[in-house]
Amino acid sequence: MSTYNILFKLNLSKYLQCSLTLMCLIIFTSAVAKAESSSNKSEEIAPYNAELCTPDNPEACGSDFSYAIDDSICDDPEKCDLDPSYISQEKQYEDVIRRLERIHKFSKAETELFEIGTSDTGDIIYGIKIGTGETHNLVVGGHHGNEYGTIELAESFAYSLAQNPIEGQTMHIIPVLNINGYNTRRRKEVVSTKKLEALSGTEMDLFIDPNRDYESPCKKNEPWQLKSTRALADYIDAQNIINLVTLHSRGALIVYPWGFSTDKEHVDVHEDHKPTFLNMARMAVTYSDYKIVNSTRFFGPTDGTLEDYGFWKHGIWSILFELGKDKYPSDKKIADIINENVPGLRLMFEHAPTERAPEHSFDKKNCNNIEEIEELDEVQEAEGLEETESAQGI
Repeated sequence: MSTYNILFKLNLSKYLQCSLTLMCLIIFTSAVAKAESSSNKSEEIAPYNAELCTPDNPEACGSDFSYAIDDSICDDPEKCDLDPSYISQEKQYEDVIRRLERIHKFSKAETELFEIGTSDTGDIIYGIKIGTGETHNLVVGGHHGNEYGTIELAESFAYSLAQNPIEGQTMHIIPVLNINGYNTRRRKEVVSTKKLEALSGTEMDLFIDPNRDYESPCKKNEPWQLKSTRALADYIDAQNIINLVTLHSRGALIVYPWGFSTDKEHVDVHEDHKPTFLNMARMAVTYSDYKIVNSTRFFGPTDGTLEDYGFWKHGIWSILFELGKDKYPSDKKIADIINENVPGLRLMFEHAPTERAPEHSFDKKNCNNIEEIEELDEVQEAEGLEETESAQGI
């Protein structure tokens, strides 16, 4: 073989090796770029667009209202209170406070942390105020301590508004009213030892349902046995609240007044007010499959609730959310509750009244201690409503 042929083959071999190496490098680089692009795309969260957000255009509503955050805002990203992995059934009230502080710290809107008072066990009840508009609205979670999903929704709604407040509104959000109940996952709230001794003369725990402790025209026992409910009522008086949402679980329902022990002719609010309640409820269910029901028709009579108190006493347009279909939802189902109801809450408040109802009284002569509500059951059946387990949900 000639020297020329040997050199030719050596050069050809080197050429092929270089070409192969270059080709592999191009393929590898392309694959990395594609992977990075795909990864970035999967991590992107669609922005919320208030003008374009409609049921027919869900892309403009944001793919996730509660978790659209930058990890850089967290002092310790692994323990970031706003991270979706932080949804937990094991959280305590101190975790809620820390999350409110973080929402306040990194808010894009005007925010303020506030206190409404203390509970019977000495816990300070905190909330967050978002926005500076003239219309003041209120969201309250955690009346029942074992309904932990309500706290998660309240916090997530607060975060979403802190990033994008509703124009013309100031939103007051109190994630947990029943702090002792939340920390122990108990429905009712414990009364202090001093009050306990005055009432019963024993050292046994005395528990009261906070959402049966408000003043009501049909209520037999005395209201305001808890400091928490009295503090909330005083706060409502002072802030000129126009619209109020109280969060509970379960049922997948949007509930409007009345809920107390009325006779069957006065179950609904006045016909002049019912369209407003129904319009608010329809806005609230835009992103969910929740049913809209009247409280007494669906649950039976329930005296001393916040939603009835708000409308009866002040003319505040009060709506109750029964979240999800599980009393004790998993973390995944809590995330579903958040993503269904944060945009629904926003849409409802965007279209809510800007003034209280002018006439909102209820004549006590129309109260009726209904024990057997067969007539109401017939109405419920005629309207195609499903029965729930009991009034324990509200």
